[in-house]
Formats: sequence, C-alpha cells, structure tokens
Amino acid sequence: MARCRVYAADGSPLRVRGFYLFVAQENMPDGRSTLTALALCDGDLLNADFYLYLSIVSRREKLVGLGTYANGVNRQRPMLIFANPLGARELDRSATLVTGRTDDGRVQRVYHIVRTAVGGSPMYFDAYRQVRDVPAGWEVQALTDPFPVPKNRAVQTQAWGRFRLPFNVQ
Repeated sequence: MARCRVYAADGSPLRVRGFYLFVAQENMPDGRSTLTALALCDGDLLNADFYLYLSIVSRREKLVGLGTYANGVNRQRPMLIFANPLGARELDRSATLVTGRTDDGRVQRVYHIVRTAVGGSPMYFDAYRQVRDVPAGWEVQALTDPFPVPKNRAVQTQAWGRFRLPFNVQ
C-alpha cells in the first residue's frame, strides 16, 4: 500500500497510507463552473515504489553561485508525471474511490482494476461508488491497464523560455 513519510513531534519518521485526489472542473453554459469528475485513489495505483518517492522528497544539493552576479541558485527539483486516473473513460464523469477491497456498505464495487507492474506482475485495485450512483443490476467489470499512456514519449525535455515571433527578422 502506498506510503508517505510524515514525522512525529520527536522527529521520528512514520510511514502513512497515501492517497491522491483528482478532480475535473468544467465551465457550464450559464457561466458557472462545476466538478464533473472526482477520483480518490490509493497512491499505489500510480506508484508503489517507496524508494522512488524517498529519492524525490529527500534532501539534495542545490547549485549555488550561478549567473552574472553569482547570486543565482538552481534548486534541482525533480518533477514526476504519472497517469491521471480520470483519463480512463470508466472513471470520468463520476465520483470514484480506488483502493483495496472494502466492506463499507455505503459504497459498491464497480470495477476491478489490474495494473501491470514492470516485469509483468499484476497489482490489483477496486473502484467504488456510492450505492445510489450505481445502476441497478450493475456487474463489476474488469479493467486492465485502463489509463492512457502517451505515444512517442520523448526522453528529452522541451525547451522553455523560448519565444517564437510571428514574423521573420532580416
């Protein structure tokens, strides 16, 4: 199960279960905005590698003394991008909890999700909705690797701070 690191008052580290909340907000024709989708997901649905997590949140060295006046700093903050569960058609336009099996009578299981980990081993999750939001007679459906993955993913980042003029310079 996904873990985040928090610290007790005495400074000792604790691992706690972590969740991510995804929402989609859209503008309506009347000018108001509304939430059209919500997914509260066990962190393992996106990444179960605690050591990767620690490598991102741990201390690292800054590059200091940069620039013309040597007062610039590069904080070297990594940025991770994982799948957005709302990219799965089945999770869009609804409110869904994705976690391990639960026996809470207020929610009903609607999907059994399988994610294929590196090396081919499966990871299992269940998606739940409030009972009143599930059509009568609904049967749990299996979803295998339902999240979109970009095609032609480049290894190199895009340049930024680059401006294109709408005319040629002579």
